Amino acid sequence: MEGDCGEALDDLLRQLGECAAGTGQLALVSAGLAGGKTRLLHAFARHAKEAGALRLLATGSRDGAAFPVGVADQLFRSADLPPEVAARASRLLAGPPEGVDEAGVVHVLCLELLALARAGRPLVVLVDDVQFADDFTLRLLLHLRQRIASAHVMIVLSEWSWAQPDMTPFHAGITQYPHRRIRLRPMDEAAVLGLMASRPEDRASRAHVAEVVRLTGGNPLLVAALLD
Repeated sequence: MEGDCGEALDDLLRQLGECAAGTGQLALVSAGLAGGKTRLLHAFARHAKEAGALRLLATGSRDGAAFPVGVADQLFRSADLPPEVAARASRLLAGPPEGVDEAGVVHVLCLELLALARAGRPLVVLVDDVQFADDFTLRLLLHLRQRIASAHVMIVLSEWSWAQPDMTPFHAGITQYPHRRIRLRPMDEAAVLGLMASRPEDRASRAHVAEVVRLTGGNPLLVAALLD
């Protein structure tokens, strides 16, 4: 269901078009807890696939500190990734060759990603809950963003809307470059009505829109659950 993604999905699709034209893109999506950012990323990923993009997807987790390269490992295990690229990345992430430090591994992996992107098949890197990503992955994302000005690459990162002190250095680094912020707000009555319009079976309940907003606080997941 994409009705509650609204303008945010349209914004991402416009960026995908710019990426396909050869201008690298970065989107930073923020929302409250269960505020719809994961739903938005999944909806966008489907559209990106339909548009012919190669997608790498990963999700940060609260126990990320226990897995020093965990999110990067997820990215390089994505189903869209060519097997030979996945194999090379796996070897590097398992342990760099002698004489190669972490910065060298980040650089080589970044080159692997850039080589995947081309006209007609942009590369889309999506990380949900990036506030839980490990330090290595954050370095990789920053390194990649520094090199995509004229590349067919789009990076989409989602995170909580409240301040994350540990993320301050990463934010300071990555927002030096052109980017777009997409802040997902709670649904108001108009947004709920728009969602209902995409679900004909909900017509009978339109008189209760205000009650739906009151009960859910406009939380997209709660609205969807209540309508279901």
